[in-house]
Amino acid sequence: MRDSKITFKKYNRKLAYKYSIIPIMVIIILIMILFISLVRFNERKINKSSNNTISNIINKDYSEIVKFSKSFKDEKYKDGVNNVNKANILYNFYNFKNSLKLDVNLIVFDELYNSVFTSKNYDENIVNYKNINIWQNEKIDKNISLITSFNSKKIQQFVNIKQKINNKNYVIIIDIDLNSISRILNSNTNSINFIIGEFNQVISSNTDYIIGEVYKFKGEFISNNLVKIENNKFYYTESTIGNLGVRVATMTKITPIMNFGWILIFSLFALSIITFFTVVITWDILSKKNMNALKIMISNIRRNNLNQEKQLDSEYFEEFKYLDEDYNNMLNKIHDLIAKNQQYSYLNDVDQVKFLNTQFNPHFLFNALESLRYLLYFDTKLADKYILDLSKILRYTIDYKGFFATVNEEVDYLKSYLEIQKIRYQDRLKYDIEIEENVLNREIPKLILQPIVENSIKYTYKIQQNLEINVFIRNLEDNVELIINDNGPGISEEQLSELLKNMDNYNSKNSIGLYNINKKLKLIYDDRYKFDIKNYNFGLEIRIVIPKE
Repeated sequence: MRDSKITFKKYNRKLAYKYSIIPIMVIIILIMILFISLVRFNERKINKSSNNTISNIINKDYSEIVKFSKSFKDEKYKDGVNNVNKANILYNFYNFKNSLKLDVNLIVFDELYNSVFTSKNYDENIVNYKNINIWQNEKIDKNISLITSFNSKKIQQFVNIKQKINNKNYVIIIDIDLNSISRILNSNTNSINFIIGEFNQVISSNTDYIIGEVYKFKGEFISNNLVKIENNKFYYTESTIGNLGVRVATMTKITPIMNFGWILIFSLFALSIITFFTVVITWDILSKKNMNALKIMISNIRRNNLNQEKQLDSEYFEEFKYLDEDYNNMLNKIHDLIAKNQQYSYLNDVDQVKFLNTQFNPHFLFNALESLRYLLYFDTKLADKYILDLSKILRYTIDYKGFFATVNEEVDYLKSYLEIQKIRYQDRLKYDIEIEENVLNREIPKLILQPIVENSIKYTYKIQQNLEINVFIRNLEDNVELIINDNGPGISEEQLSELLKNMDNYNSKNSIGLYNINKKLKLIYDDRYKFDIKNYNFGLEIRIVIPKE
């Protein structure tokens, strides 16, 4: 038997068949236009973003290489016996090399290009810096040049420094490993990234597709930001590297999408006019019948009892008759969801604290391993102590047993960290830790002291020779007080005000350690803690007060 009930679904289906063909066509066209626009915008954005990311890395390292090249002075590298000071040069070179993402090597020649010493073993038959085919010679300073050379096998790029030391002429080469540049260029596989010279020679690239004869870039420039290779078109962005005649270029392929042109524009205009009148007529038909039913339904819901008020007669839709029951069920489910959401919020806070506890500075670990490598050569006893302190730090950092540790455990961890830093900085670093005995076994959040001390070391050694750090941990009735101060440069009142004002800005690129500590304390204690920062004499003092419970 055929169902004779008038339902909202059936009624609107009939209207859809009559009046929705043109609106649907318009919507499809608009979606296509929007899609094409978004694809084009996203392609340009990816192209610029990729170029900006890679060029920032390479530009920074090339700037450091130029800066280091200019640092060679006669007085700085004398050894007192009419020779070049090999140890001093290599020491400064390795410190400089460790700060780069690029790989560089050092070769020192006498004026006849006889090798004096290198930072790496080279095959002299392959590496010949005297007899080379110079492709590009960019003057950096009076006696310093960035040279790009090539032969049938490979391209080389290096800084050539002519320096007189102890009245002897030397040629100092800083060789830039182009393989390390390739690794950086390969960090983004969504685009073609390459280094291009002054004469459009491809120095390094993440693909051979763009390289023509004699390492030349084979792309044809259609405009400033469009390039054509074979039958493919690409978005093109380039950034210069200082004043070195070298550029970082990025190409992103343009997705082939049909161009609708003027026909699409005129069609869209005509269909829009038709759609406007169609929607007006359709809405008028729908509103006459449906709005009366909706008004009755809304009135009944507000009185919270659909059955005792005015009923919808058989002319209206069956769906409205079930809304009251569904409305009450919805309210019950909302109460359940609120309770569950509170549980999820608590679990989210727990996960965030776990994440903050597991963060570890990779640069510290890298520098620690580098220092250990040297200690193994010169002082095995000190290396044993160094390994013990480093293992304590790693074990404490990856311990997932809880968010808290005793004051004694936290201070032991801090001492291990400082002892490692003292091996590196020696007498330049002094520290003093004072703890009241009645707080030794009190529990405090893990890893809140070391990031503050690390900040003191990081920002002080940039501008001064020696650093003194003082740590005080005291009992304050129902609270534990932690004070860390140093003799560093401090910060200006304007910077301090800005830092305190933005203390909840956890996405900041500056003072990340302080923001993370504040976030951890906020998650654990809500508003039951204090986190103060102020200038102390000539340094900075940070004071934390947390509940004992």
